Amino acid sequence: MHRIYLTIIAVLVAVILYLTIGAGSKGPEPAANAPSPTPSVSEVPEPVANAPIPTPSVAVLRFAAMENDDGANALAATLSARIVESLSATQGISVIPDQFAMPGESIGSVARRLESRYVLEGSSSESDGKLRVTAQLTDAETEAALWSETYEGDAANYAYIADDIAAAVARRLHP
Repeated sequence: MHRIYLTIIAVLVAVILYLTIGAGSKGPEPAANAPSPTPSVSEVPEPVANAPIPTPSVAVLRFAAMENDDGANALAATLSARIVESLSATQGISVIPDQFAMPGESIGSVARRLESRYVLEGSSSESDGKLRVTAQLTDAETEAALWSETYEGDAANYAYIADDIAAAVARRLHP
C-alpha cells in the first residue's frame, strides 16, 4: 500500500514539473511574417449577450376522465404523468405539468399562468378493458389547434398510448 502512495506522489510531481518547466518552452519561434496560429483578442467575435435559445414550452394539463369515478380519475392522472415523463425525456422541449387547472380556465390563461407557449390537454375513457384517449396540442398565442388525435387500445397498455402521444407532440414541435 505504501508503494502505491509513493508511485502516485511521484507521478503527481512529474506532472507538476512538466507543466511548470516543460510546458514553458514553446519550441522554435515562428517566422516574422508567419500568421499567428491563434486569433488576437480583437479578432475573436463577441458573444451575443443573453441570446435566447428557442425552446418550446408545453404545459401538460391533467387529462379529464370521462367517467366520474376514482378509477377513471386515477387512470387520467396516470396518463398525464406518463406523457409529462415521456415529453421531459425529449431534448429541446420544456415541459410544465399542471395538475391544478381551474375548471373552465382558457388555454391562454393557463399558458400565461404557466409561462408556456403550447398547451396539451385531453380526455380518457375506459370501457370493458378498452381505453380511448383524445389529446390536443394548442398554440396558446394564436389559440389554434396544432394537432389532435384519438388513440384506442387495451387499458393495460396505457403507457404505450401515453408514449405515442408524447412522441406525436414532440414531432409536431420539432418537425
